[in-house]
Amino acid sequence: MARRPTTALGVLVLGALAVCGCGGGGGSAKTTTTATGAASSSVTHAQFAAQATRICEGVVRKDEPLQKQEESLKHQSLSKADQEFVSLADQAAAIARTADAQLRALAKPAAEAMAIEALLRAYSEQATDAANIAKAAARQDSTLGEAATRALARSIAVNDADAKKYGLGDCLML
Repeated sequence: MARRPTTALGVLVLGALAVCGCGGGGGSAKTTTTATGAASSSVTHAQFAAQATRICEGVVRKDEPLQKQEESLKHQSLSKADQEFVSLADQAAAIARTADAQLRALAKPAAEAMAIEALLRAYSEQATDAANIAKAAARQDSTLGEAATRALARSIAVNDADAKKYGLGDCLML
């Protein structure tokens, strides 16, 4: 991108990446696979939400140092800030992708498995949008960056209530 990433954009990207997934933990309930491929079991909504919350707390801890580093970019030259922004966004994307897989491995309440799977698909798309923001910054392509930023913000707004409903609200750090 031609201009220095703003703090708000950086927080949007890093915060949204936290939404994209969270890391660690799993249930001990018996798991089956539904026709949609989603794991489901006798786990309750409350159990799933508690596990997801613990996972998201882990992502928040991993993302905090990245956010602090992003904040320090305001005090650097434009070229150095752009390079470091791309690196931070790539690191956050890696955290999100790993965590997304771990979230998907959680046993889901059978009655809510399809809704949770739809939310996890949205999170995967958010990770892609955030990665596209980093690519746009590396290429100084403001058109791609602005489009990915709008898509990311829109997805977060649409999925915020469901994220909170399923214990993923702490992943939202906007």
